[in-house]
Amino acid sequence: MQISKTVHVPNEHVGLAIGKGGETLKLFKSMSGANVQVQKECVPGTNLRPIALTGNAGEVHQAEMLIVGKMASVGATVTQGGIPSFGGANMAAAAAYGMQYPQVS
Repeated sequence: MQISKTVHVPNEHVGLAIGKGGETLKLFKSMSGANVQVQKECVPGTNLRPIALTGNAGEVHQAEMLIVGKMASVGATVTQGGIPSFGGANMAAAAAYGMQYPQVS
């Protein structure tokens, strides 16, 4: 069953999710199997750029964790509708409970 989820990253770090020539975005797609679409505009009144994830539940979760890992590398937090996902400081807290997420360099 296909599901969709939108996560938000700080606009100043969205280039990390895209990569040079879209390389990182393509990597996220191939590693997760999900469709990953970075929106062109920020959510009105914020500096957050939506990234739409579509696929089965496992693919979407994997894509989210890849994005979270990439953003955590610069200390940025990924949010879902304004609620922090497992990024930044939240990733360290998750690690303290034995949760591990892939890092994409």
